[in-house]
Amino acid sequence: MDTYKKEILFNIGQKIRIERTKKGLSQEKLAELTEMSIKTLGKIERGQTDFVITNLISIADALNVDISELFIFTF
Repeated sequence: MDTYKKEILFNIGQKIRIERTKKGLSQEKLAELTEMSIKTLGKIERGQTDFVITNLISIADALNVDISELFIFTF
C-alpha cells in the first residue's frame, strides 16, 4: 500500500478514535455496537488495516455522526 493510502487510513482511524472518546465510548463498547471485534476496531483506529465501507457506515452510525465527518481531518 502506498504512503498516501496509509496516511488516509491513519487519519480516518484517528478521527474515529477522537469521535469515540468524545462520546465517552470504550473500544469494547464501540466494537459491540458495530458488531466488530475489538481487534479489528483497534486496527482500524491505528490505521493498520484496510476496511470495507460497510464497517465505516456501522462506525458512523454507532457514533451518531454523518459518515462524511470521518473524512474531516482537522484534529
